[in-house]
Amino acid sequence: RSWIPAPLGALWCSFRWILFFYLAFIVFPFNVIKDLKILKRILILVVLGGFLVALMGAISLFLQDLSDPFFRAKPLYFLGDWIFGENYNLLAEFLIISSFLVLSLKYFYKSFRVNRFLNILFLFFILINLLTFGRTAWLAIILQALSYFIIYYSVIKKERIKIKESLSVLFIIFVLISPFFLKALDLQRANFSSTQNRVLLTEIAIEAFWEKPLWGHGGGRFVSLVDDSTRFVAKYGDPLDSHGVGQKLIAENGLLGTITFLSFIFLIFRKIYFGLLKNKRHYQLLLPLLIAGGGGYFYQLFNTSYYKGRVWLPIALALIALSLLEKQRKDSLD
Repeated sequence: RSWIPAPLGALWCSFRWILFFYLAFIVFPFNVIKDLKILKRILILVVLGGFLVALMGAISLFLQDLSDPFFRAKPLYFLGDWIFGENYNLLAEFLIISSFLVLSLKYFYKSFRVNRFLNILFLFFILINLLTFGRTAWLAIILQALSYFIIYYSVIKKERIKIKESLSVLFIIFVLISPFFLKALDLQRANFSSTQNRVLLTEIAIEAFWEKPLWGHGGGRFVSLVDDSTRFVAKYGDPLDSHGVGQKLIAENGLLGTITFLSFIFLIFRKIYFGLLKNKRHYQLLLPLLIAGGGGYFYQLFNTSYYKGRVWLPIALALIALSLLEKQRKDSLD
């Protein structure tokens, strides 16, 4: 604001984004979700939202020409608006999070039929996400699946991973997804300008970092840095925000801000992971929450939702679940 002195204004802008998402998406849920029943309802609502998004993506496939080189699952124009945005990345990002939240519901339901339904729903989410043919979505799914099984077998069950069986499963999965993979390669060749755009944004971020390596250019300055790039404006027109939290951090917050933010992220996920180790018998709830939160934030290496609720809510739910289980354990000891 104009009445704030320049140094204080720059400092406030640097803290404002982080302060807002911390208060809105972590502190507020902590003070609203007081027991596991409320947590279950929140998870059901998020999964329901994921189902509607996946259904949107499935319907979009029937409204396109299969021969179109850009054929993919994507958001729909509905009731005169793009209710979930125009970019397929927004659809894929939400499915990355909500797909593993489906598995967390198995903690609350022990019925064989309900668990089978949740497994089918999980596979439906994954399938639609693969059909977005997004590079980031595919990388996130692979990372999430590997992390889930490694933690499940090595940490929770403490079983030695069998190499032969694992390779056999990987081979079967590779055969099943190979048609999708070939389509993804064709799509990326047709969408080469997107890669060039991201490369140019990364170059702008690196140049900005070397100009002010310690403190950066200040919070919210990335778009103006792009606007100052004659090459970007001449090629792509209006300036864009960074396509990746890394670009934004190094350009706006410099080395000190980047280290501070990465430490913040590390400590959060460290708390969730070690909380899982202390509460292994509750892994059905905690492990999917960890994977959902981790996958959602991994997506931000290549996307623009790093301070938005859909990314931070699953992280908050994981921390809340830990807090509620710890409280439950203490109450049982009293």
